Amino acid sequence: MYRELRKLARNHLILTATRRLALRLQQNLPDFSESAVQAAPPIDALQDWLVKGWESLLVSGHTQDKLLSPLQEQGVWISLVKESPESQNLIKPYHTAKMMMQTWKLLKQWRLDIDEIDWSRNEEGNLYAHFAKKFQEKLKSHFFTQAELIDKLMQHLTSFIGYLSDHYPDKKMALVGFDDIPPQLNHFLEGLKEQGWE
Repeated sequence: MYRELRKLARNHLILTATRRLALRLQQNLPDFSESAVQAAPPIDALQDWLVKGWESLLVSGHTQDKLLSPLQEQGVWISLVKESPESQNLIKPYHTAKMMMQTWKLLKQWRLDIDEIDWSRNEEGNLYAHFAKKFQEKLKSHFFTQAELIDKLMQHLTSFIGYLSDHYPDKKMALVGFDDIPPQLNHFLEGLKEQGWE
């Protein structure tokens, strides 16, 4: 694996599924920084790389929308659950809020619209749909979650491509350590491909 990655590292941005894998690759690939010709290969966890890209758009004035940290997002879910009369009978409201946050992430990754799903089949589904709509309403004014970051970057793709071109002129990337590519990420990668990325 490292031999193939060493070849890719010469002219590819390497994005990993996890921070741990990114760190491991950074430690195990040879240090190109000692060479006068080649800089160290860009290796980053996908989510960290996306956040850096969003922050560059925010700083450059291309957007005013604020990305919530996972802790901030969890706080919003917890407050919704604790304030709601529907959750009075819940034994573990914090656990429920965490599960709702994970469900939100999966819905976004698989590009499923809350309004198009029949939640009425069971009480838990109805309750989730109720909280998800409240969550959307609460964030409506210029806030969004980590799960929506790829969608936000797609809305600003032209500006994001400008950022990428400044930092990664070879326009090549490799994904490492992914078991599958959810539709949301696949849509994003297709958008990059249409802009000349490999």
